Amino acid sequence: MLLIAASLALLFLVALGVSQRFRASVARHRLGVAVVLFGTAGAIVFAFVASDYFSIDACLDDGGRWNKEREVCEYQEPSSAP
Repeated sequence: MLLIAASLALLFLVALGVSQRFRASVARHRLGVAVVLFGTAGAIVFAFVASDYFSIDACLDDGGRWNKEREVCEYQEPSSAP
């Protein structure tokens, strides 16, 4: 996802530098461009936070214990003692 966002940002910058009509359009719609850029940045940050949350949630749902220091899911071995 980060690669896609970086590619789109690069494409935007190239179009901004090459096309005079594109620059004029961006100048007219500054608020819309700002909303799109900040929205994209927010979506990227949210995706990173949400992926961590869902990893931890899946670990706990499977009966594991989340180790914050190592950032791994740990499962307890079943004891064979009667």
